[in-house]
Amino acid sequence: MKKIRLFSIILLTGYFLFSGCSKDKDDTGQVVFWNDVTSELGYVVVVMEDATSGNITFDYESAPECNDATGCFIYSNSPGTYSYTASEADGDGDGNPDHTWEGTVTITSNGCTSVRLTAN
Repeated sequence: MKKIRLFSIILLTGYFLFSGCSKDKDDTGQVVFWNDVTSELGYVVVVMEDATSGNITFDYESAPECNDATGCFIYSNSPGTYSYTASEADGDGDGNPDHTWEGTVTITSNGCTSVRLTAN
């Protein structure tokens, strides 16, 4: 009888140790940086606080989805608030970006946050 109890205790202990919630759950979210067609912006480079960068090369009429945003910069990371800077290429030839932006964006678990960069 003692052997059965001991075996049951070991079995239950193992079950509870190895069947808990996984700590490896992927809760990564995304943010999509985009321009709209009315902004008349050119080539835009976005740089995140961790030095990840991307380009915006296409304009949209409305906010694109993260999974279908050709020509936009899509940044993925764990939930949190991240800072970014962005600049438009020098289109007028004065040696400086035509427009610059800086700000923060909050990424939510499994979410898609939209950031529209505009000249207005």
